Amino acid sequence: MRNTILVFLFFILFLNQANAQSTTSFKDNRWFDYKKYSNNFYSKPVHEQAEVIVSEDSIITHLGSKIIRYKIKGVTDVATKNKSSREYKVDNNGTELTVSISRTMETYFGKKRRIAWISGGTDGWIVMSPLTSITPIGYLFPGDAKIDIEAERARIVGYYDYDLMRRVDAEAYRNAGATSYDLLIWTDDKCKKDVQIELRADNTGTWWYGSTAKDCPNKAEQNFKWKLDHVVVEGRQAMRLTLTSDESNEYIIDELTDKKLSLGGQFRIGDKDDTTSDGYLVLSKKKKK
Repeated sequence: MRNTILVFLFFILFLNQANAQSTTSFKDNRWFDYKKYSNNFYSKPVHEQAEVIVSEDSIITHLGSKIIRYKIKGVTDVATKNKSSREYKVDNNGTELTVSISRTMETYFGKKRRIAWISGGTDGWIVMSPLTSITPIGYLFPGDAKIDIEAERARIVGYYDYDLMRRVDAEAYRNAGATSYDLLIWTDDKCKKDVQIELRADNTGTWWYGSTAKDCPNKAEQNFKWKLDHVVVEGRQAMRLTLTSDESNEYIIDELTDKKLSLGGQFRIGDKDDTTSDGYLVLSKKKKK
């Protein structure tokens, strides 16, 4: 009898763990009543704990003490240049509606952050969950490719030359459209643009400064070992490039293609050589001369 009880308890524990692993939770400390305040809902948040739990067959929404349960009848992924949304056709006690989860930006206390915008459709509720408040971390929105770190380690090997500097990441730069020109960091100093990086297959590399432009006063050559890791940054799956010589420098891979490498991190991008700022260094893959 005792063994039967233990087996039963183990089975329940296994089911609970399996269910926990197959659900995604989106949390925030407020929600919005779009049905009640349709014209100015964002200025009238409801300051209650909110959570949306999505499983394979249901969506459970907690809005303070209120709980709404939906049965999922179908899922459609929408991935375009300007939109990444997962739309669920659901049933709520015989009423069909659409619950959507989209990735977008929010200005929160003066600072922009990426969020999951979750809309209850005709039920009129909205939850805005920071990507860092999604469990498990690294949620994949439509259009996001799962990172194959071994393939990316092979792809990144090569010789790169300076292309440009940006103030924002590749996604924000693409979405800026006609104003993207203002997001570039310009310099007339040919030596500051004289940057080459080689990443070799044996995980060694070299970074050159001022080696090809004429009369650069601070020519430099730095050898290092490199490592590419799969990480989660601000709730998004990403890759981190670590360059180690006498000290280590870390950069987040902003973009990696067969022709381009974009690194996000701290760079000396202003007129002062002794200060660094956040930026994105974009490099083009070239044949080494």
